[in-house]
Amino acid sequence: MNPWFNEQTAGIIGGILGSVIGIWGGGVLGGMSWFYIKKGWKKLACSLYIFTIAAGFVLLGIGIAGLLVKQPWYVWWPFLLCGFITTVIIGSLFLVLLRLFAQRERQIMEIHDL
Repeated sequence: MNPWFNEQTAGIIGGILGSVIGIWGGGVLGGMSWFYIKKGWKKLACSLYIFTIAAGFVLLGIGIAGLLVKQPWYVWWPFLLCGFITTVIIGSLFLVLLRLFAQRERQIMEIHDL
């Protein structure tokens, strides 16, 4: 079977995927989460996190597909690595985000009870 792309292209794809995921995760998800929690934009924040987790699963799927059709390691590794890191890190942070929204809602209810 012919490889989907060569080693140089795999390096470029891995670099681009890593950069995009890092900027997206750090800037949009990490930096803006505080703003979402303070403003109460739960639907927007949850949607962005779910979209990112879904993208991680897609990358995992591409990596696993490359592994199953016996592509060289440099073809499936960038997808598998980026998908795994995205899914695990953003998935765990999503649980933290939900906990923070629940805390915020409890605080609001306590204020209204006064």
